[in-house]
Amino acid sequence: MNNFEQLCENFIINRERFQYLEEISKLLLTDPERAQDIWCYGTMPLVLLDEVVKSYLVFDYKEIPEEEYNKAVMVLNVLQTLVEDRLVRREFIFTDFPIFILPFLNSRKFTRELESSRLAALGVIGTLVKDGDVDIINYLKDTDIVPLTLKTMDSGSEISKAISGYIFLKILQTRDGLESLTARFEKFMLICDVINSMITNAIKKSSKRILTPALQCLRKILDIKQVKRALKSEIPPFLKDLQIKELLRNDANMLSVYDEIIDILNN
Repeated sequence: MNNFEQLCENFIINRERFQYLEEISKLLLTDPERAQDIWCYGTMPLVLLDEVVKSYLVFDYKEIPEEEYNKAVMVLNVLQTLVEDRLVRREFIFTDFPIFILPFLNSRKFTRELESSRLAALGVIGTLVKDGDVDIINYLKDTDIVPLTLKTMDSGSEISKAISGYIFLKILQTRDGLESLTARFEKFMLICDVINSMITNAIKKSSKRILTPALQCLRKILDIKQVKRALKSEIPPFLKDLQIKELLRNDANMLSVYDEIIDILNN
């Protein structure tokens, strides 16, 4: 048995796995091509799932022990690196693995430790959607990722708002995703409310990081006639706030997106 096989075997058979998880993480950082080999080794997916589920313990502590928090973040970071591989991404979806990531987005507590695990979970989802794989996005749009992403866009930290906005935009950029999320009046008005909240928050905090995905999402949903009609009837006044152009002054692409939005709503 070579060193790689021994590492995978140790991770699978031992009850205390953190040491081996760290070694797997280091291996993936230096040799990401091993992602398929790791994922396909024995019962590796089941053992990784077991580690994810055990990490739910972090939601039960008033004060999270550092060791438990480190385990939760580490296993999510390893999963994010694994799903960089296209084959692993497909297997990840086929086994419904994303469903077990969602509890990290659903926690109502806001501590530094839980925010780190939330960001790590968003990193996994963000990696799944980054190539715009239609099958993966069609899978995700029918899960709780949509309401949980909207929730984070509305009330998360600056960076979690930005990553959630990026994920939501990726879903909107597919035809099925856009049509599904704007099919009912209640749905697209909720989306508009969240986007409006993000833009208001971005102006208040002078945050281009939040503003960028919010404007990109807004521009995309304006491709739907009923959304455009609803927004044109009452253009949110903050959309004409001068600070928006100030925040975007060094970003020609986003200035163009913003100008398109204003042009669509004014005509």
